[in-house]
Amino acid sequence: MSLIKKIFFYFVIASINILLIEAASYAFLKYINYQKIENFNVWDFTERVNDERFITIKENYKYKHNENMSWSVETNDSRQRIPPNVENKKSPSDGLILFIGDSVPFGWGGPAENSMPYILQESLPNYEVINGAIPSYSLFQTTKRFEYEFKRLKNLKYIYIQIYDPVSQYAIFGSNWKENDNWYTYSDKKFNGCKFSDSRIYDWFYRKSNFIFLLNKIYRENTRCWLYSPPDSTSDERLFNHVMNSLKSLKENAPESSVIIVAPVTPSPSGLAKINNDHKQSLSKVNEALEATSNVLGLKFVNTIELLDRQEYFIDDCCHLSKSGAEKVVAEVLKNISKK
Repeated sequence: MSLIKKIFFYFVIASINILLIEAASYAFLKYINYQKIENFNVWDFTERVNDERFITIKENYKYKHNENMSWSVETNDSRQRIPPNVENKKSPSDGLILFIGDSVPFGWGGPAENSMPYILQESLPNYEVINGAIPSYSLFQTTKRFEYEFKRLKNLKYIYIQIYDPVSQYAIFGSNWKENDNWYTYSDKKFNGCKFSDSRIYDWFYRKSNFIFLLNKIYRENTRCWLYSPPDSTSDERLFNHVMNSLKSLKENAPESSVIIVAPVTPSPSGLAKINNDHKQSLSKVNEALEATSNVLGLKFVNTIELLDRQEYFIDDCCHLSKSGAEKVVAEVLKNISKK
């Protein structure tokens, strides 16, 4: 066999093996439902957008979270969570009340009827209460969503905002935390640098090859190489300024007559007992910033930490409210709303 034929023969054999390995890697990644772009909490009822929000709610979507769960998500053409079989109603005479933030005001873990927006709507039939929250949203994403989707709402009288992040992100990354970090970008940032090589050739194969991607996934999940660095006074100041600037932006983009109601990050008692010290310090810093900023900007601060002092007000070890917990917060919010 001539040299050229030998080279061609081995090239064909190598190509077939590469194709088989790639096909097997692709099938395995498909089997475990693993995406090339690893995103946290990009739910079926959300979709990606090419701006600072990263994701938003899909229009007119019906979603059953799990066959073994009794709750589901339904959205309208304005990308807002609504109760099932909601009927269109006349424009309310007293204006709009908007809930923005993450999974807590969204009502994660239960039917829409157990959420704060729905319960408040039942108490205030002359208002229209809008659920404009999205699970896993950060403070940065929340204020950007308001700017993109709610800024032009007419007759917006009250805005309730409650978030968890940047607490988690700051606890995870410390002084390497950036203002636009969120659960959507978390995985890519956490594992930044967790690769066999930093060469351009490797990067090309990493993007194109399912096999190389799979090897790197296995490698990095067994390697502690995330971008954590202890927080310092400079990063603490950035965190405080981020909270201040975010709420200031919300106030500037909202109608001048709107009342903004701010709630602190409120973990359940069981959840608070389980988080580590870094997380507790991050939580304390964010809540201090939320309260101080509310006082400076003239926003209403509702201390949900004092209100929700028992585990029965939560459905899990995180922060998600039971119906009784949502009712308790709504009762406090009502004190800041004119019933006319």
